[in-house]
Amino acid sequence: MASAAGKFQEMLVEMLAQIGGVLPRFRLLQKLFSNHERLLAALAEVYLDVLLFCVRAKEFFLRAKKSFSKY
Repeated sequence: MASAAGKFQEMLVEMLAQIGGVLPRFRLLQKLFSNHERLLAALAEVYLDVLLFCVRAKEFFLRAKKSFSKY
């Protein structure tokens, strides 16, 4: 079980690193194409997906913390 938790954490860190790698490019696209409504809408959806991912990751760790504190 500890191995699975460690693998999950590695995958989570990798995903966050990938997100961190592309966000600066998204900011550049936003500045370069500030009049392109469809692109801005797509970027807004990506930003929302990133936020939801972070919220769900936080919720996961809060639930895990609660389940471990029972013991």
